[in-house]
Amino acid sequence: MWLVNPIGFVIVLLIFLFAPFVVASTSSPDVRLKRIFDISFTGRDIVEEDAFSVGVHVLMVALLVALVVSAGTALIPGPQKRSFAAAVAGTVSGGLLVAAALWTSHSLDAGRNEYLSDLSSAMPPNERAKLFDQIGSEVEVGLGFWLGLTGLGVITAFNVYLILHSRRRPAEAVR
Repeated sequence: MWLVNPIGFVIVLLIFLFAPFVVASTSSPDVRLKRIFDISFTGRDIVEEDAFSVGVHVLMVALLVALVVSAGTALIPGPQKRSFAAAVAGTVSGGLLVAAALWTSHSLDAGRNEYLSDLSSAMPPNERAKLFDQIGSEVEVGLGFWLGLTGLGVITAFNVYLILHSRRRPAEAVR
């Protein structure tokens, strides 16, 4: 049982590093626009890319550190303390994951809008609006975010269950 936490946190870390975390896409049927605007970023890409703000980088590195430290909760002596630490670590990591997804999505959306404005700066305003409508681009969280959040939720729920279950045992022994 004690291997569930470190393995779970390592799996979430791998998902974060290698699965699409945020995705930008266009609803345009034009293949040329899809090549430009359909892009996804993994957690590793976001940490390594210069396209994101310093705040996004700091938050992503904090999330990476939190996941590594969370895996280390397996070293804590005592099953109840270990489960409590893992539940807290899962909750903190989940909060960082949500904050990172929101901030990264916002940053990517703002960067895309800035790029489009620069690209279309020589165009007349009515053609610029037409281009923006034609692209129909949107930014959303990717599969890596949802799998990571689900994994952290399962780890946290499992450890809360273990904490509650271990507290019931002594009361049953007294009867």
